[in-house]
Amino acid sequence: MSIPNRPAALYYTVLKYQPESLAALHDAFEVTELESPNEDTPELLAGTEVLFAPLGFMVDRAKIDACPKLRVVASNTTGHPHIDVDYCRAKGVEVACLKFAQDFLDSITPTAELSFGMIIAVTRNMMRAHEAALSGTWDRRPFGAPAMLSRMKLGVVGLGRLGGKVARMAAAADMDVR
Repeated sequence: MSIPNRPAALYYTVLKYQPESLAALHDAFEVTELESPNEDTPELLAGTEVLFAPLGFMVDRAKIDACPKLRVVASNTTGHPHIDVDYCRAKGVEVACLKFAQDFLDSITPTAELSFGMIIAVTRNMMRAHEAALSGTWDRRPFGAPAMLSRMKLGVVGLGRLGGKVARMAAAADMDVR
């Protein structure tokens, strides 16, 4: 369903949103897509109401001032070091990022899963075992681990959102987590 008078949004393909997310943006906004903020023009910024902010590109005073109609700066990041949040607030511009969606972030596990998967891959020599199997020279003995995970200690530096998830996964594998 098309919404009349949809807000003008500026999206950068460097963000690489999933197709269903892009479809939702196009349903809710009048979207202009550029490769990156390096392609911005004064005319385009002047009409932008919603600005999607990729990490690595600053949304500073100059950029905010170039967008007199700006109402929202949105970022799919867990922080906002690339956005002048104080200046946005002073100008009445909302900043939306994952930092402010803790319940949602708590439900996201892929980074912790990948970290714990890497622990398993390294301790079980999975890359070399995979290469040996592909080459037809499989012999399980060279690829054994130094010990079972349940007999290993894992030091986690920082027990925040991600470190805590990794620590719980390691504890579930009966590792001694410190």
